[in-house]
Amino acid sequence: MNIFILLITIIITIIKCVSAQNYNEEECISVNKLLQKDQSYNCCQSVYISCSNDGHVTDIYFKGDSLNSIPPEIGNLTNLKTIYTRGDTLIGSLPSELGNLANLEYLHLAGKLNGNIPPELGNLSNLEELNLADNHLSGPIPLELGNLKQLKILDLSYNNISGIILPELENLSNLTYLNLTRNNLMGSIPPELGNLSNLEKLDLSNNNLTGPIPPELGKLTKLKTLILSNNNLSGSIPKEVKKLNIKLHTSNNPLLKTKSNHNNINIIIIIIIPIVVFILFIISAVVYVYLKNKKNSNNCESENSIQSYSTSSQQYKTNYNNEIESDIRIKAIYL
Repeated sequence: MNIFILLITIIITIIKCVSAQNYNEEECISVNKLLQKDQSYNCCQSVYISCSNDGHVTDIYFKGDSLNSIPPEIGNLTNLKTIYTRGDTLIGSLPSELGNLANLEYLHLAGKLNGNIPPELGNLSNLEELNLADNHLSGPIPLELGNLKQLKILDLSYNNISGIILPELENLSNLTYLNLTRNNLMGSIPPELGNLSNLEKLDLSNNNLTGPIPPELGKLTKLKTLILSNNNLSGSIPKEVKKLNIKLHTSNNPLLKTKSNHNNINIIIIIIIPIVVFILFIISAVVYVYLKNKKNSNNCESENSIQSYSTSSQQYKTNYNNEIESDIRIKAIYL
């Protein structure tokens, strides 16, 4: 088995070396700017580059920290089918010349790219995957992206893209994956997204989207995951969406009425009402005891007053009688 693998590896190496003998010098000059190599370097010998038998560059796979920016000359590689680059040193803007790559099928650029998404990308009629996630791209989603009829994957997540979600995205009839999370998108969710009949995952979370969830999303019969968390959506979840057998995420939408919110309210009511009743009972008991003590205190004071008055009256009578008796004795002596 090991011998078989070794033979396959040798054969692939030989084929690559043979094909590398024939290379398009002009195309390599463009690629070498990306690889930061000397202009005379045969780019087809690079482990990051694949070339056809006639020397045309067909694929670029580069992952590392030795990238710089994407040269506009890359638009001259008309036979290119794949561009995959990832690296923190990948900076600058997306050149509009990328729109000249008529045979491009896969475009994945991740780094620290900035600026707007060039509308010329809408010319890539054979593109099946557009992944520009994990950059610093800004501005709106170009209207021209709605022209990418072959597109299956569109990932613009983790950028600073603003504006609205374009209704024209409904034209991407082959789309299976749409990820726009972690941007600054605003406005409502266009009901036209419900026409993406092949969509399996839709992630619009962590934006500034408002308004209701369109019931048209219930037409997405192939959908498996719908993520709408961390927005400002309102209303309730449409019954058409609830009928879908999907993973649905809608947390942190304060104005959205959900079953979990209803349950939370019920829990709060169940907890708060007994506490309020208990507090009212305590207050009532304290007031009752206070009033009772005050009444008892008043009764005691009244009884003491009456007793004091009675004692004083008895004492007065005694003193009066004593005075009368004294007067009688004095009169008796003089008589």
